[in-house]
Amino acid sequence: MKKIETMSYYQKMNKIYERLLDRESKVLFEARISYLLDHNQDNYMKTICGVYNDWKAIDFKEREKSGDIIIFGCGHDGKMANELLSAWGYKVLCFCDNYQYGTVVDGKKVLSVDEVVEKYRNITVLVASIKYGKEMYIELVRKGFFYKNIVLPKYERILATRGRQYFDAFKPCSEEVYVDAGAFDGRDIFHFNEWVKGNYRKIYAFEPIKNMYQEICQKVEKAGIENIQVLNNAVWNRKEEIYFVENAAGSHIDNKGKAIVGGVDIDSIVNQEKVTFIKMDIEGAELKALEGARNTIIINHPRLAVCIYHKALDVVDIASYLLELVPEYKFYIRQYASNMWETVLYAVI
Repeated sequence: MKKIETMSYYQKMNKIYERLLDRESKVLFEARISYLLDHNQDNYMKTICGVYNDWKAIDFKEREKSGDIIIFGCGHDGKMANELLSAWGYKVLCFCDNYQYGTVVDGKKVLSVDEVVEKYRNITVLVASIKYGKEMYIELVRKGFFYKNIVLPKYERILATRGRQYFDAFKPCSEEVYVDAGAFDGRDIFHFNEWVKGNYRKIYAFEPIKNMYQEICQKVEKAGIENIQVLNNAVWNRKEEIYFVENAAGSHIDNKGKAIVGGVDIDSIVNQEKVTFIKMDIEGAELKALEGARNTIIINHPRLAVCIYHKALDVVDIASYLLELVPEYKFYIRQYASNMWETVLYAVI
């Protein structure tokens, strides 16, 4: 039975690969499949960082790429930070470390912490250790290093972003009817409006979290966004009450959740509307939501931008399902974060 399932996935992967429209998409697809097999995030990150040249590290937004950076820690995390920063176009001057100072690591000198504090107070120091980062930050501050020049990554590792997510794979058409499944704080409604230069017919926006829904309503009213229907619902494959975990940007459907929200299917909401573009970022519920948009997709062949990073097999399962509905679909894949997040599958005719 397992062999049959494995062969089935190989067949699906080959079919998807044949529908990918450019080399960039094929490299990203191969990287995702490799991660399915080896679960090596480092290899994935190295691959995707070599695909683009417009990365911007979110922890260095206020700093120019021309400025020097010292990396505190030259173990695995420090070496990875050096490789990533160099690939993104940042200049790493050297490492500093409590144990390996006086040596050379990956072509960079390793200084002592005391020497860095004494000689390089005006240079940015990146703390590169998932396990000991906070202790290393405190050490620098206690030794007198200016805290504003210390970068402790917001996430476990430094993260870079790029591109105009959801709106850079194809050009808008006239009379767009846009479905925003997972509207969050409404930012993509405004990005869509900018993308089409205000020329659209209708917007449907779904956001299950009550306070975010209210925020969206206030924003669109203040901005004068017209012809929009904002719904306080989770997108699902049918109309039913579902359990939901509320966790800011990571809110998701889960039977263990304490909140109960109304799930709805796209087909029943848009009815006969000729939908032209569907965007989905709903924390792992994308496949179920696509099932609930089955008729809309079959009849209208909308372009889609669907996140495929929440579940390991989404890269295969979602693309395969779309091909079942519309065999003519072809795909782009784009990456917008330097880690495992923000991988988007675009479907076009």
